[in-house]
Amino acid sequence: MFIQSEFGFVLDSSDIAKAKFFNIDGSETAVVMVYVESRDDKRFWNACLPKLANVRFDVKFSEEHNASDGKKANGCKRLIALKELGDFKLGPNLIFCLDGDDGYLRGLALPVQEKFSQYIYYTNIYSIENAFLHGDLVDVIFESVAACTKEDVACPPSAFLSSVSAIIHSSLLLLSFCNAILGVQKVQAWKSEFYGALSSIGGYNLGHETPLADVLFGFRQRINIVSHNLLQMVYDEGLELEFSDFLEVAREKSVCPESAYLFVRGHDVYDMFVRVVDAASHDKRRIEIDRVKGVHTGSGKAIKHAVNAVHNEWGSFGFALRYAFYASSPKVPFFEDTLARLRSDYAHI
Repeated sequence: MFIQSEFGFVLDSSDIAKAKFFNIDGSETAVVMVYVESRDDKRFWNACLPKLANVRFDVKFSEEHNASDGKKANGCKRLIALKELGDFKLGPNLIFCLDGDDGYLRGLALPVQEKFSQYIYYTNIYSIENAFLHGDLVDVIFESVAACTKEDVACPPSAFLSSVSAIIHSSLLLLSFCNAILGVQKVQAWKSEFYGALSSIGGYNLGHETPLADVLFGFRQRINIVSHNLLQMVYDEGLELEFSDFLEVAREKSVCPESAYLFVRGHDVYDMFVRVVDAASHDKRRIEIDRVKGVHTGSGKAIKHAVNAVHNEWGSFGFALRYAFYASSPKVPFFEDTLARLRSDYAHI
């Protein structure tokens, strides 16, 4: 692992490449320094980067760099700024791994692809938070945290997420297309409404008996209004053929109702989903506390101890979900393309 002072303010891929000639074990394992957006991203990429015999990825975030401007900050914009300042000279041994944001769908909409950055690897999905909402994990982690089965709630977490994803699919594609072609200012109001609608369903409780279709009725209406107005923009601008082509490309790329949630702002969909699941988990915790109070009769101290034990054992769904993802590293559509590119690029470094 490199110490910042070895390089001063400037990190140059060509300098890092020479490190393999000084490996203590005598091997020629290449060191690749990977800069990411934050501490959470460091955990994510450490878990997901390919395990290659000939390469050791050393993951860091921007705050760990001794920048020439003296600032300490994180995020994608900060890393790009440091590159523009000349602090980072990217190459095979110095790369960025960043959230895709809206870049993937934007790239499908633009008639000319934006400039490809050889040494920057994007998630393709909006952010790492989208990846955590993995269908193979959300139900089993809920069951682990809430000490129940998914059949013990009216709506399993995965079913809720799938329903939301299907509802937003068409509107998301319209929003992405209009944002790319017409510009941010023209769609900002409807973008705000889209995310406002998404946030509004964060008060749902999976354990309540209200049918999911009834719960999502108002949400669907709001999303449909967004879609209607964005589609009108497409017609007003005479972009029907371009939009039709965009839809066909999105279909070919498997941007479908099932995967739509991967392309909305990560924090928004993740925070909403965790609130929904936590509400059901907290209900199960209250039930367990009531049961414990009934069993542990006698002194108030014994009851308090038993209740505290329940609170201590009842983990956070969001926390557990993240670390389950790190431990299992399940395959995530679209992000897998990024990992495949990394495996290919570093197969023979």
